[in-house]
Amino acid sequence: MVLQTFRIPSELLESNSTLANVRVDSQQNIAFISDGGAGGLIVLDLESGKGWLGLDRSVQQTRANAKFLALPTGNYYPIMPNIAALALSEDRRTLYFTPLIETKIYSIPTHILRDRSLRSHDRARYIMTEARDAFPSAGMVERSGVLYFGDVRHDRVASLHLMTHRVSEMKTPPPIRWADGFSLDSRGNIWFTESESNVPVQRRSAYRLFRIVWA
Repeated sequence: MVLQTFRIPSELLESNSTLANVRVDSQQNIAFISDGGAGGLIVLDLESGKGWLGLDRSVQQTRANAKFLALPTGNYYPIMPNIAALALSEDRRTLYFTPLIETKIYSIPTHILRDRSLRSHDRARYIMTEARDAFPSAGMVERSGVLYFGDVRHDRVASLHLMTHRVSEMKTPPPIRWADGFSLDSRGNIWFTESESNVPVQRRSAYRLFRIVWA
């Protein structure tokens, strides 16, 4: 049942806008929405319905640094090459993000994105690089100081330890073709899907849903 509908102001969209992911800060009633098509990060106040570009499309970190992904299955040209993956920290103080065609993962304080007195280029100064050797999919989730995401280049799940900035491989049944759609349940378990976006349609197998359970 749909309880409420929120409309994205048309002035925040471009003709090639494709909204990729949303993360909601239920404490501040704020939604963060990535525009994987045109680039840029939309911020929406869920109480007033007002929205703004927290990071506009001139911010380099929201845009792809290449035109395609070179994968073992062939070159992949996504329709959403720009900012896609979003993850809120557990304390809601930090938003992690990355374009789909990128090897870096970035972060920015959420209070900076909420501050409407700042301009986009002022907010961009607060962007930090958390990882430089990652190949993340459009899904990420943070748990206990570790960011989990799909490594699309190597058909695996990877983790980023936010204190050391070290990217590691998770021991999961290989291969996992384009792990995506990461989410955290109330018990701390991580769920994700296998989208197989990097596999030609005629070669895809049955889609799978995974759960990481902690001992």
